[in-house]
Amino acid sequence: GEKAILELIYNQMGGVNWRSSDNWMSNVGICSWHGIDCEENGSVASIQLGSNQLVGSFPTEVYQLPRLRHLKLHNNVVYMSFDGIEQAENLETLSLDQTGLTSLVGLGQARSLRELSVSRNDLKGALPEELTRLINLRTLDISFNGLSGFLPFWLRGMVSMGTLTASHNKFSGPLYDCAELRDL
Repeated sequence: GEKAILELIYNQMGGVNWRSSDNWMSNVGICSWHGIDCEENGSVASIQLGSNQLVGSFPTEVYQLPRLRHLKLHNNVVYMSFDGIEQAENLETLSLDQTGLTSLVGLGQARSLRELSVSRNDLKGALPEELTRLINLRTLDISFNGLSGFLPFWLRGMVSMGTLTASHNKFSGPLYDCAELRDL
């Protein structure tokens, strides 16, 4: 169940050394665990463990939490795989700033994402075209990485996009007219 998935996070991410782990691994209901918010029915809706000294490979089982909407792990040392992220059908917010992230491969399967923040990481090369699958994306922060090449032309087709932050990368070439992106 959901408690077992949260226990996996604790065990795989060095929970004993977290800055705050109030109620984790106790008999107290999971909705009272530090960083966990639930819907009225008791299903996990939000995991907010940013700046909490998490270290390790984040378990992909988290994508099986049926009502998960927000996953915020910024400012931790997290190895992240997006294998299975398509199971997280309600995931709207993903915050992985300053986690050591090196790849966005597989992220295009997170179709419900509205906000993606991956600044201050080790992303290099071109922005992967699979991000075009994120048709609901409103906010994208890819700043302070090593991304390079032209700012992709396909960004013009992301009609839901309202905010793109791409500073402090190695992009070159023209900036496209995004006039038809009425929300940008």
